[in-house]
Amino acid sequence: MIFSGPLINDLPTQQLLRKIINAVKISAEKQALLIAVIVEGSADDLAKGMDILGPSYFGSSAYASDKAQIGLAVKGVLQHDPGPAWRDLEIGTDVNIEDRALIQRAFSDCESLSVCKIARDKDDPTKPRKNTVYRVDAVKPTAPHPVPYLVKVDTAQRVTSERANIAELCSDTIPFPFVPPMIPVRYAPGTERSALVLHFVDRAMLLSEYAKSHNLNRAVLSIFDDALRVWRSHPTTKSYALGNYVLDTARIIRSAPQDYGAAHANLPDAASVPRPEVLLEKLRNMPPVPVNEVCSHGDLHLRNIFVRQSGEVVLIDFLRSGIAPASRDPAELECSIAFDPDAGRRLDNRLLHELYSPPLLLPKMMPRPGNGRFDAVCQVRMQMGAIVGEIEYQLMVAAHLLWWARKKNPEAYRLAAGLILSAEAGLCAS
Repeated sequence: MIFSGPLINDLPTQQLLRKIINAVKISAEKQALLIAVIVEGSADDLAKGMDILGPSYFGSSAYASDKAQIGLAVKGVLQHDPGPAWRDLEIGTDVNIEDRALIQRAFSDCESLSVCKIARDKDDPTKPRKNTVYRVDAVKPTAPHPVPYLVKVDTAQRVTSERANIAELCSDTIPFPFVPPMIPVRYAPGTERSALVLHFVDRAMLLSEYAKSHNLNRAVLSIFDDALRVWRSHPTTKSYALGNYVLDTARIIRSAPQDYGAAHANLPDAASVPRPEVLLEKLRNMPPVPVNEVCSHGDLHLRNIFVRQSGEVVLIDFLRSGIAPASRDPAELECSIAFDPDAGRRLDNRLLHELYSPPLLLPKMMPRPGNGRFDAVCQVRMQMGAIVGEIEYQLMVAAHLLWWARKKNPEAYRLAAGLILSAEAGLCAS
């Protein structure tokens, strides 16, 4: 759509232009149209016009009406790759309204779809998620049986980042069986949300479900010896202010003391444990420590790992992947094993205290056959070798314990406080 005409001081024209843009909103999302708005006037007029319409409204762009800018707009239309076309397929009621058109576009070559949402917001099922994950069973005209797919719908920016991470970080460095193949031809880009399609990990279950009835040792070994082996085999040393890293750079935890108020208040001996504002200040003031950087998954918890019947793993969700301290993935994984409420019988406070009383790394901890979660945490720590230091690991584990404390878990808060105080004392002594 190209609009040319007076805009700034003409209220009826402004209203008409808004009406036109709103009218094509649904069609634009279904068909991935590019809307180019050409505005006459000076640079000041253009700035005012963009204030009225917004610099980006459903893929719209505002251009000054000189020949060069009009040519740029036309070039953008010609080069635009909209992805699959839209087809009105019946997909059931288990799909968020804003995701329907994207899924219908991603599978427009299919005869029928069966869609099931497999990731929900457990804290508040009514609250919109940034991302939603679906299983889609699609029947093609040329195949008699449905084929399962994994579809992740997220903001356009996050999906673009994850696609790049899968293509650049995973394709050459994680062996084929340990990452579900991405299907580029089914990528459905939208201006606000996009759909990423991968092959479904068949004959496998999430690690959170697997943990209820299986020993996790084989899965833990597969994560570090198979899927992430290449990533972790070439570390480089760098100095990190880990407190600022977990609070600001990686945003592993929140820096507002009130986020941890409930966990602290529910401690029976709260007066003897540092308050949230004190604890976060100590964390932020931790001096830099040398760490080994590696390529990291960045979100390695039980719901981002599938396990096959053989015990081999398949990793999903590479949105936060990138270079990070070698302690990040193990710390997140072990805290998820220890605290995830959906992974079977929980560890009691006595065993948690034993696990999270410093020092954390070998030779202190040894597996304890018969207690699956305790044993699995020990297996995680046994994978790190010499590339992770004790104080670094204490701080990274403390950060992920605070993530669980934010869910009103007082014991996680107590354990995090103990590790932060221990790391502070160790750094002062050195």
